[in-house]
Amino acid sequence: MISKKLIFIFLFFALFFSISNAQSNHFVKSSLSTLAEAFHDSLSFNGSLLVAKDNMILLNKSYGYSNFEHGTKNSNQTPFRIASVSKMFTSYAVYILASQKRLSLDDPITKYIPSLDSKFKNISISQLLKHKSGLVRSIDNYLESAPHLTYNKNEIIEAINNTDLNLEVNNKLHYSNVGYILLGLVIEKVTNETYGNAMKDLIFTPLGLNQTFHEIEGVIILNRASGYNMLEGEIFKSSHENKSHVLAAGSLMSSTTDLFLFSKELIRGSLLNKELHKHYLTLDENFRTNSGLVTWNYTSKLASEKATGQVVMHSGLSPGFSSSVAIFLDHNLIVIGLSNQNPIDMSLVYNKLGNVALGFEEETVGTPTLNKLVDYIVMGNFDEAIKRYDNILKKDPNLKIKPKELNGLGYSYLQYLINEKAINVFTFFTMIYPENANAFDSLGEAYLTNNNIEKAIKYYKKSIELNPNNIVAKKIVNEYN
Repeated sequence: MISKKLIFIFLFFALFFSISNAQSNHFVKSSLSTLAEAFHDSLSFNGSLLVAKDNMILLNKSYGYSNFEHGTKNSNQTPFRIASVSKMFTSYAVYILASQKRLSLDDPITKYIPSLDSKFKNISISQLLKHKSGLVRSIDNYLESAPHLTYNKNEIIEAINNTDLNLEVNNKLHYSNVGYILLGLVIEKVTNETYGNAMKDLIFTPLGLNQTFHEIEGVIILNRASGYNMLEGEIFKSSHENKSHVLAAGSLMSSTTDLFLFSKELIRGSLLNKELHKHYLTLDENFRTNSGLVTWNYTSKLASEKATGQVVMHSGLSPGFSSSVAIFLDHNLIVIGLSNQNPIDMSLVYNKLGNVALGFEEETVGTPTLNKLVDYIVMGNFDEAIKRYDNILKKDPNLKIKPKELNGLGYSYLQYLINEKAINVFTFFTMIYPENANAFDSLGEAYLTNNNIEKAIKYYKKSIELNPNNIVAKKIVNEYN
């Protein structure tokens, strides 16, 4: 028989831990809210943020406008273009079909797409998922007017057939949108439906995702966000990108609410069998899972829980939009960020929000290093920009400008044909990252856009020298030589 004294002690400790946990959650919520405000104030964040742990919402905030022209505000129900985060959905749909024994991950891709050239016959579905197919990154340069026109299945396959393998199949990781386009075509073949309808049946409807859509050119999606760029303090409407050329690799729209529901499914795996769910989240190599998600190990300072864990995530970037979904598996923590105003360093957003939710000290947000130098860079005052950059790094080596920040800024100028400033940004990019092949490739493109063929070829050749697998650069050089 249990004594009244023991019951009292049990109830006391239960109440104590309940109060302690409530106080802890209140502190975390307050810290996350403060951090979100700092993103808005210091980074001009325009979009939606959501953080949840153990199914409890810790942060659910939206900032700015989904449409500046009409003054429509962002909310947790606003559908944003999620770009490459679409790959999380595509890979999960493939695993669902594998769970239903409608395909095998080891099947060759040509089993489902027989019109593919024979040079692709050794590529398996698994290799497409893990970005180890050897395929080129994109087919933009193999389509006459991508990303502006709508392309059908046959035109996409024809463009892929015109590409060559970048690397030997299964040799090493090489990120490829083309691989996920092919996975979308596999889904269509197996289900005998369009990609969008198949995704509805396999994922959207079962999970109750009401603001998640496969985007079809011209089809109206209610309350969707428009994309924007901020340049030198002014808001510009982003150029429009037709998503048909990135079917399944970047053609979905979703909201923070729906991405939260989808993330919970990735944790529990109710639509997969147990073995395939484990396989979906298991580390392959090169910081990727078997399903192509980015993954790494993290630490936590939560006293009541395990200190280490594994995160799986994906980010996305398209004109006017940035997105990220990070799932800290061992702490049941989900961090989602969607923005419809570039530039924004979304990795900074999910890292800092994740750190606060994992018990680390309160995070701060300062003015990004690039923002401190941008006036000098865009005007071509490189000596002053380098001098100031060196002084910043002497004080804190962690304040390096990331390559993707410079690349994103340069292309923001390029899309509005502000070519000289784009050239200056990419030139600075090559100066501080002289071994980065993409920096020279981007500079080559900027000069090509500016009709300076001689310099364009010069920098494309430098890019090829640094990356002999840059097939697109080789194609352009051959065109003009």
